[in-house]
Amino acid sequence: MLLHDISSLEVPAIFINAGKDIRPNWPTVQLAHLLKNGEYIEITSAGHYIWITHRDELRKELRATVERIMQQALPTET
Repeated sequence: MLLHDISSLEVPAIFINAGKDIRPNWPTVQLAHLLKNGEYIEITSAGHYIWITHRDELRKELRATVERIMQQALPTET
């Protein structure tokens, strides 16, 4: 039931994981693919403290995602 409810959500979601984190990434990958507007991004060289060690890459990915969401939300001009 929960997975079905999650799969029906239409809100955009981004999941950014660190490739060298000790914890497995597969649950996050599955969740991102389950959502209609989910996106999975992995910063392969980052460890657990990605926001400290890879802040520039993280910032870049977050800003790009916000930009995509904003572009989708804006009405298109005809």
